Amino acid sequence: MGLNAAAFAECMKDPAMAKRVDEDFADGAAVRISGTPTTLIRDNRTGATEVVVGARPADFIAPIIERALGATPESAR
Repeated sequence: MGLNAAAFAECMKDPAMAKRVDEDFADGAAVRISGTPTTLIRDNRTGATEVVVGARPADFIAPIIERALGATPESAR
């Protein structure tokens, strides 16, 4: 894979990296992400957000995107 094992081992010992992973985990949990893969679909204009957990085909995700795009700011709350 081309991984630099020495650099990776050094990174794993760095407390700042552990803190960063913990912060990323907390950020994910705050938006209901519980595993990978997870797709977060969000319309930044309205705030409408949906979380899709698991690997899903495009025909599963397309209606979710359309629903998010059709949301009004009031209905996204």
